[in-house]
Amino acid sequence: MTPLGKDSDRDGITDPGDSCPRQRGPAPSGCPDADGVPDRTDQCKNARGNSATGCPAPATEWVLVYLDGDLMKKVRMDREFGVGAFDVAVRIGRGKHTIRTVWADRSGTLAAVTRRVG
Repeated sequence: MTPLGKDSDRDGITDPGDSCPRQRGPAPSGCPDADGVPDRTDQCKNARGNSATGCPAPATEWVLVYLDGDLMKKVRMDREFGVGAFDVAVRIGRGKHTIRTVWADRSGTLAAVTRRVG
């Protein structure tokens, strides 16, 4: 629920509930980078963060895609996709191939799936 009051930046969040009342931004904070950290304390005002500082936290989980044993793509889960889903595209040529997808964190492999295609 948004408190009653003036909406100085006309972003739909009234000033009493807007962490950035003079800068237009989306809910819930009303700040431009939409990470929920008020700009007055946000150490990374122009980047959407996932930490209390408003800055992107160091990667904790990755998806790695191997094609025939070669690393083709390494994607940081928390920065690229958010929570709950991911989509990693890798081009492969004609013929038979082995694709291995690995979900890993700093301690090592959390899960892995290997498929043969072609």
